[in-house]
Amino acid sequence: MTVFSPLTAHTPNANCTPTQLLPALTAPGQSFSLPIGWPVPLEATVSDDCGQPLINGSVTATFTNGDAPLPLTSLQDGTWAATWAPRKTSSSMTVTIVAQGIPATLKGSLTVGGQLNPNAEPPIIATGGILNAASFSAGEPPAPGTLMAIFGASLASSTAIATTLPLPTQLAGTEVIIGGVTMPLLYAGSGQINAMVPFTLSSATTQQLIVQSGTTLSVPESATIAPGTPGTFTVNGSGSGQAIVIAINADGSVADGCFERDGPADREAEASAARACR
Repeated sequence: MTVFSPLTAHTPNANCTPTQLLPALTAPGQSFSLPIGWPVPLEATVSDDCGQPLINGSVTATFTNGDAPLPLTSLQDGTWAATWAPRKTSSSMTVTIVAQGIPATLKGSLTVGGQLNPNAEPPIIATGGILNAASFSAGEPPAPGTLMAIFGASLASSTAIATTLPLPTQLAGTEVIIGGVTMPLLYAGSGQINAMVPFTLSSATTQQLIVQSGTTLSVPESATIAPGTPGTFTVNGSGSGQAIVIAINADGSVADGCFERDGPADREAEASAARACR
């Protein structure tokens, strides 16, 4: 274990004025070696240099492999805990625990080293990788009945496109479950899945989404379901600019048309659209 701040046992002293915090990482273990894609407990004990445990304040873990910073929750006894699901491999990385007390000038940090090993089996959903399939905008969560794009790694063992209706719930050995409901799939590949949000899901809720590839499961990811946020497929594929839609005339004939979408979707135009064209 590589330690960049001293850690010394202290007995609480009522007459002592603390000057620093002394975090200790108790899980994972020293010189950890972990597979990516699997959740592991992250636990630290924090006390000040007078021996008093840190109950209130903040403790955050940062990672040099590129994973997002992770806040830890106080267990009200000086122990702080969270669940870490490593997403990026690294033969040599560090985890830094940064603790801040009250007042904010009371702080301390600890850095430990380890490695993250490749694990080709479980699918991995990218952080922020659940998006509206048309706009790819993080600010436009999908609604029931709309299309969702899921980005990540090892999401499917091969590439497959749905060719029948109703849409299948399994492609290339992959299924997607959201809120306990299996999603209809349009496309499945290693790095991306396109699926339809089930109409049975309640809008304005947050649901847990899991990708199952073969017998392996991804770490659950939260997905926000909007009351109604239309997304338009566009000519340049970016979700903005000139939209491409196929509209149905009153006589049932198909009328190809394009509508300019530089801002919010045109409700009247989208109401007459039967489906997005490619």
